[in-house]
Amino acid sequence: MDFKSDRFNIIVLLALVLIFFSSQVFNPSDFIAGQDTVEAYSRFYYNDYIHTKEDGIRPMWEPDAYMGLPQNIAYGRYYPAAYLFLINYKDSLFSVYFILHMLIAGLFTYLFVKKIGLEKFPSLIAAVTYMFSGSLIAR
Repeated sequence: MDFKSDRFNIIVLLALVLIFFSSQVFNPSDFIAGQDTVEAYSRFYYNDYIHTKEDGIRPMWEPDAYMGLPQNIAYGRYYPAAYLFLINYKDSLFSVYFILHMLIAGLFTYLFVKKIGLEKFPSLIAAVTYMFSGSLIAR
């Protein structure tokens, strides 16, 4: 993987994400998600890390979610953008989280499509298509 030759396409992906989230980039107090999202993410990310740090082990059961759920990696415990909540827990970090989520999705789609043999431009189109697909936008 030669990042010098892919630098332009990576900058294009970054620019598209920043344009899409321009209101959150220029005004971080504009919050993207609702209160239910704040409660869910605080429960599954921040509290999980705090309890793990205090107890030394990861909890196997989440009693506060619905009627209780087993803890697993599906909640994103190991997801790179989730580590933002270790720095500080603020509502404005959710905007940064969603921006990073979109950027990571586009970047790794681009790298994957290049790895399976397509050229730069089709890889860029695939990354942009996935980044702005309904499953990621509606998240």
